[in-house]
Amino acid sequence: MNVRTAGIALAALLLAPLSSVRTEPADALPSIDAIVIRHDPARQTAELDKGTADGVVVGMEFTVYGRGGVTELPLTGEAILRAREPIGTLHVRASDEHRCTCEVSLREGIEENLADLRAIGLPVRTEENLPPQIRGVALEPAGEPLQGTQVILRVDATDVDGDRITYDWSAPAGHLSWARSSVPYVRWIAPLRAGAQTLTVEARDERGMTTRRDVAVTVGGESPDAAPFRPVRTVVSRERPYDAASDVTVDDEGNLFLTDPKRKRIHKYRLLEGDFVSFGQEGKAEGQIVSPQRIAYARDEVAVLDTERKRVLRYNKRGEFIREVCADAEGNGALLAPIDLTVSPRGEIYVLDGATRDVRVFAPSGEFVLRFGNAGGAAGSFALPVAIDCDLRGNLYVLDNSRKAVHVFGPDHRFLRTIPTREGTDLCVGRSGRLLYVVGGGRLDRFVIETGAEDTEFARVGGECPDWTRTDAAGSAAAACDPLGRVWVAGLSKNIPSLRRYGTDGTFDRLHGGEPLVDPARVTCSERGLCYLLDGRTALVHGLTPEGWTVERFGGRGRNDPQFLQEPRGLVAIGENIFVLDGGACRIKQYASGRFVREIGTRGNKPGEMGDPRWIASDRGGGFVLLDLRGGGNALLRFDAAGAFRGEVYADGPREPALKRDPRLVSVAPDGRTVVCNGRAAHIHLLDGNYAPVENGNWGQRGREPGEFRNPVAMEVGPQGRTVWIADRENANCQRCRLVPDEFGKVHLFTIDRAALGNAVPRDLAVDPFNRLYVLTEAGTVLLFSQ
Repeated sequence: MNVRTAGIALAALLLAPLSSVRTEPADALPSIDAIVIRHDPARQTAELDKGTADGVVVGMEFTVYGRGGVTELPLTGEAILRAREPIGTLHVRASDEHRCTCEVSLREGIEENLADLRAIGLPVRTEENLPPQIRGVALEPAGEPLQGTQVILRVDATDVDGDRITYDWSAPAGHLSWARSSVPYVRWIAPLRAGAQTLTVEARDERGMTTRRDVAVTVGGESPDAAPFRPVRTVVSRERPYDAASDVTVDDEGNLFLTDPKRKRIHKYRLLEGDFVSFGQEGKAEGQIVSPQRIAYARDEVAVLDTERKRVLRYNKRGEFIREVCADAEGNGALLAPIDLTVSPRGEIYVLDGATRDVRVFAPSGEFVLRFGNAGGAAGSFALPVAIDCDLRGNLYVLDNSRKAVHVFGPDHRFLRTIPTREGTDLCVGRSGRLLYVVGGGRLDRFVIETGAEDTEFARVGGECPDWTRTDAAGSAAAACDPLGRVWVAGLSKNIPSLRRYGTDGTFDRLHGGEPLVDPARVTCSERGLCYLLDGRTALVHGLTPEGWTVERFGGRGRNDPQFLQEPRGLVAIGENIFVLDGGACRIKQYASGRFVREIGTRGNKPGEMGDPRWIASDRGGGFVLLDLRGGGNALLRFDAAGAFRGEVYADGPREPALKRDPRLVSVAPDGRTVVCNGRAAHIHLLDGNYAPVENGNWGQRGREPGEFRNPVAMEVGPQGRTVWIADRENANCQRCRLVPDEFGKVHLFTIDRAALGNAVPRDLAVDPFNRLYVLTEAGTVLLFSQ
């Protein structure tokens, strides 16, 4: 008999008082693979007729399958379960002969058996918090990833206590899409060197217990040069993905759902893919929407409040319409002026009605159940309710702006207490019900709720955090908590729709939308895989993730402060530092983690000084080089990562013909070779580590065929030094060319790929350490390509 069948039989078993089974303690216990409970009704009846059941659990056997062996025995009194190795501690507790309330307590070496016992209806508990169990980590696609390629690591983990699990990831090399997540997978871009790598995942439950697992991955050879680059996504777009966001909610995987009343659509923002997927259809027929204002998520469904049609529309997570929730034929549950909604863990839909100032409750199936709360001065009544939310325990929170308070109701809809707050446009509650946030009026207030006796009020020990970035005070804002307790705020920033994320400690985390780029002019990539954009109009540097999230912003136009820029012409990322070339001041401005560090260089014609710096590039060895035109006396200036001058190469030197005629672009390979592009002749020059011309290293001509150029505007050597990317403005393409000699020693300008830009015109490009290509276009968009 399996566990599920045995549990059904056990529910009918008449158990005598207490009996228990224990194992001897052990330092290292193997895991239990299964527990099978068998019931013999005939034996039970015979023992009861004899009157021998007192103090004895009869007719029931536990078969414990463990890695150390198998043991079968009836539970009579107290006994010692033994296998070839100790297995675990098991307590069976029974009530009187009229009820069966079996409690099983398994403390060590457990995997999924507690979940199996709960599934058959047994009241299972653990005597102490158990750590999550990691059963394995899979690599998708399976096999050895090539250097610089992307794979998905997916962990199979459970928590026998039923706690929510979060995952911490770390890797000695390569790039992880995130370090902590509530979803059991992570995207990893393999490093640019072959060999064994050990990644680590740590599963953590809500009470701090952790389990760690190391994952050994062998990185294979280099990605072939001929592998084509495919477009991945638009990292930065001048087109807004949505016109407005009246509300926001977050699903269990951390994806965002936004209501857009202007476009009359619902947008799902998939964080892993970094794109928006819209659904919903405008209209007044069933399943169509007119004014989607509020949204809530629970139990794999999304509920949307259409305020104009006065009904709730339910969708699944894929955006497929399920059903509408509205008044029945007799008018029960009719909504007069609905203003907000939320969904309880049991699937009940709560709708806050501003006209009647009460809360309507609908069953998960859509039927009207009841309403509670009303206008008035009594406890639990509302004066000006504006928002509603629910925690995982089923407690309901209603924000009342007139009384500047949040009213709290229990899962049974009974009024519990009031929390003093300030006025706001929305509120959200952490899933544990301990953190409360109120947003509105350019503020985001946090309250820590201390639970106590029912007749005591919650203590407000938090409050406004002045260091949090303020939303636009003129625009409404909506808030939602994600599975990790972070807060998402949707609103306006300078009249531009924006999404902001704040950590659990109240610090600003990420920005999407808002503070738009006016005139993006240059782009570079850091070792962390971030993309940095230089805005030529505002002189601001924006640091973005590959998904388009803004994580850093610094610089700005000005003269009175050294951190400001006068005429920025380029930037480069070296380690954790960003070096910005300020041509107007003839300086290099160094920033780290978004903060100004220092100025490097000065104006002049002496060694180490700058006359007319035009281009900056990393030397791939921890420093950078500058191309300085100096009124025709062209030179390459070399600096180390500390900003110290290391020497320069002049155009009038005997071995530097590349600098004599219209040098425009420069890039340095990892082995120290330097590539210089002359603009007028569209000629490419390859120099060795000592800046001497490489034999047969000059090539290129004007034209429109592969390997020909008309107006090269950007150039960068790939991270492995095997290829070089060249952006051609007039030909409107980006060409990837080989940078290795053939069997005869000649370095051909052989185009092996051209990024498909459509009608876009390139303005700049950058290649990150994982061989991904970012193309900045004249339209102000940033396109991401990958092999």
